[in-house]
Amino acid sequence: MQLTAVVTLSGRHAPHATICENFAVNFNVKFNSNKSVFFMRIGERYDSTCEPFRLFDNVLQQVQLMKYLGVCLVSAKKLKCDES
Repeated sequence: MQLTAVVTLSGRHAPHATICENFAVNFNVKFNSNKSVFFMRIGERYDSTCEPFRLFDNVLQQVQLMKYLGVCLVSAKKLKCDES
């Protein structure tokens, strides 16, 4: 199966959201809009401001701390966990 990803840099959608949307369409994946409400940046530009991140017209909220499978993840240059 061939994955077709169209990245639009000049549009209102962030490139990563477009890739996620294309993946969902190509592989028949449905994102739960009640659960897919946050995003976190990890890497050198983790603290940089970015345009609103949209996934199928839902604006996702950028967070610095996120709980995933019982583990608290922290936005940082490298993947970090909050052990407190």
